[in-house]
Amino acid sequence: MTNFVRLMRTDNDLIAATRRGEKAAFGELARRYERAVWATAWRVVRNYHAVQDITQETFVQAYRRIDQLRDPTRFGVWLLRIAHREAMRTARQM
Repeated sequence: MTNFVRLMRTDNDLIAATRRGEKAAFGELARRYERAVWATAWRVVRNYHAVQDITQETFVQAYRRIDQLRDPTRFGVWLLRIAHREAMRTARQM
């Protein structure tokens, strides 16, 4: 598959590919949503290092639970909920 075609893949395509075991597909999802996840965590904890950890943990959890996502069209919402929950958990521990 050429790079151009990869750039055209939808979130749904990338989720399906991730579920089939294509780790690079999840990497693309992470690149697409990294800033949104980071911003979600920042609004809660406002600590650079904590936000970095939250961002990483959010993507780890999402990758592990990608099969539990019922509606792939809501991936962004689902992911940001994970990020917010993780940020709140971290904030309680600070």
